[in-house]
Amino acid sequence: MIRITGGEFRGRLLETPKGRATRPSHAQLRQALFNSIQDRVHGARCVDLFSGPGTLLFEALSRGASSGVAVENNRAAMQALLKNRAALGCDTRVEVLSQSVDRSWKALVEKGPWDLILADPPYRMNWAPRLLKEAPWESLLVPSGLFIMEWCEEGEEGLPDQVGTLVKIRQKNYGESVLTHYEKGHIPGVV
Repeated sequence: MIRITGGEFRGRLLETPKGRATRPSHAQLRQALFNSIQDRVHGARCVDLFSGPGTLLFEALSRGASSGVAVENNRAAMQALLKNRAALGCDTRVEVLSQSVDRSWKALVEKGPWDLILADPPYRMNWAPRLLKEAPWESLLVPSGLFIMEWCEEGEEGLPDQVGTLVKIRQKNYGESVLTHYEKGHIPGVV
């Protein structure tokens, strides 16, 4: 079990799946993430990629986000996510896509665009650069929308400062974890 660190649901416990199939973000990292964007969460429409038990999405909702979509395809994580959604009374605010992230783009584009997209992909599987290269960012995010990813530098290639209209605006290390913030903006010469 892990606790929500701030907002309306602060201190509430979230169920997590047994075993090592998922790796929930640590409380210190979640606090740092949401402190860094506190002025941009209220009223935001969010997506939580590789959602696991929904830790990042429920933290965003607790801090004022209006609604969100959780993308998860692991059965045990999905069961925990659905229990957490019900326990927090978020059934109408959280939609769950039970599919792999790389198959979710079409549905997310149709439901979007989004203010905030959070991702905590499995470490050491090279997901960080794949997400930047493969996701249809131009259609997924509103202008000035944020994409924030937790990843591990060990065994991963570094992340670029710019991908299309996504521009890296912040990056900070927390032990083996790295939080990287990208913002969608118009880059001269890029359509």
